[in-house]
Amino acid sequence: MIRFATLSCVAMLAGLASPALAGQASGTMSVSAVVIDNCSVSASPMAFQLGNAPGSSATAQSSVALECNSPMAYEVALDAGRNPDGAHRRMADPGTGALLTYEIYSDPSHSSRWGDRYGVDTVAGTLETDGRAILVAYGAIDPAATRLTPGTYTDTVVVTVAF
Repeated sequence: MIRFATLSCVAMLAGLASPALAGQASGTMSVSAVVIDNCSVSASPMAFQLGNAPGSSATAQSSVALECNSPMAYEVALDAGRNPDGAHRRMADPGTGALLTYEIYSDPSHSSRWGDRYGVDTVAGTLETDGRAILVAYGAIDPAATRLTPGTYTDTVVVTVAF
């Protein structure tokens, strides 16, 4: 009898712990994601080594790396730097204030200036399926430079990718 009463109490308590389900209903939940085209751009330093004799010239290169989240068309622009003189880029020596004219080109023969006028002097292309590209910027110091003041000349060029 005690056994029957214990089982009855356990069954009754189990019934109280679980509510009785009378039916069932279903609905849907909408799930979505928006992936926005996105790119990043970075460039390695362009470092020239130059003597101070009249007519000295030097060349240098920089790698411009693009990374986007999908294959897409791009156009890369380089501004004129911090010390432009019309259509020419110039580095400055902060100690002396001396300026040194240089240029950046999109080709190794230095015939195509790399600028910031979209559709005119920028570099355009289409990224492959991995969404990456490495472009090369070719720099040259103006060989018509007069005797140069020894120093450390610098400039900052903003690299912009449009996609």
